[in-house]
Amino acid sequence: MPAYNSAGTVGETLESVRAQSFADWEVVVCDDLSTDDTIDRVEQLRDGRIRVVPSPVNGGPAAARNRALGHAESELIAFLDADDLWRPDYLERQVRRYDEECRRGRRVGIVACNALLAKDDGSLEPHTYFELFGRRKLEPVTVERLLRRNTIFISCLVPRAAGEQAGWFDPDLFGTEDHDLWLKIVELGYDVVIDHEPLATYRRGATSISRNTPRQAQNNQKTLLAALRRGRLTPRQQRVARSELRYNRALAAVAAAAFDHKPPPARALPDVLWVAVTRPAQWGQWLTALRSQ
Repeated sequence: MPAYNSAGTVGETLESVRAQSFADWEVVVCDDLSTDDTIDRVEQLRDGRIRVVPSPVNGGPAAARNRALGHAESELIAFLDADDLWRPDYLERQVRRYDEECRRGRRVGIVACNALLAKDDGSLEPHTYFELFGRRKLEPVTVERLLRRNTIFISCLVPRAAGEQAGWFDPDLFGTEDHDLWLKIVELGYDVVIDHEPLATYRRGATSISRNTPRQAQNNQKTLLAALRRGRLTPRQQRVARSELRYNRALAAVAAAAFDHKPPPARALPDVLWVAVTRPAQWGQWLTALRSQ
């Protein structure tokens, strides 16, 4: 668990872990040089299964997760952000599903789940995480589909062997470091197993990275470029990556221009016009995203 100035939520988040029906767990919290009472809130729980690893610098969530991973002892790793929540049977179901699929001979790299969406005031939104993508259930996760969109919620289970082979999180990425890791794992031939029932709660704050459209589009470009540079994509997958790269360039330009109340720069117009011609259905998504800013 990476934690930065999470004093207001980390206690409730950790209580959701302590309430798990699956009892064999440990929590490693990496405090990313918080300036509030995050460490105090964790230590107030007085639970020997929960350890705090302080970071010497504020390196961002990817670096914090990697630092926590260096102190974790389990062969199965479950990720949890410091403001999200687990349902009491989250670990029990995730571990059981991992064991079942492995017995069937599958090479499992990720066990993902659906999630409820919570607002800043704690109330739940009327739809789930998967419904953000227009459906209640997601089709099998492939490299191509993952290049188009990150549909895997951060609260998922990853075997240590798969994560280490993929190189864990890239500290140069901010906000899409999880998307990058999922891509690396699936590129290596691992399967993604999905539980379509909401086993977690995702708190989508007004200041979250995913709600900042220009920044998210910039981060998406870095993730796609990294996938292309790794050299593992097939020619078809490369075309998908380049198409998504162009789409995110256009989205970043339009969103930044909207913030500044002026037209996009001339250099962005070819990409914007390309999106208008090739993806007319997505203009509605753009307007919704910009309106939410």
